[in-house]
Amino acid sequence: MGNWSTVNGFTRPELNVVGIRSARHRDALAVLSLLRGGRISSRITARFPLADTRKANELMQTSQDLVGRVVLKP
Repeated sequence: MGNWSTVNGFTRPELNVVGIRSARHRDALAVLSLLRGGRISSRITARFPLADTRKANELMQTSQDLVGRVVLKP
């Protein structure tokens, strides 16, 4: 497990950013532990390289039936 830090309310490991809205730090860590252990999952609808941020944003703005996360990969 990487080093964990909090930046502007987001809990993130060294290389991957995981955003959790409206969560206390300890709650976010508990959710991350459940995700890591496979006890819960998060649906990912699409993955884009960071260079395609505009395309990812367009998908989120124009899709009427988007279910899940849109992930930007560094």
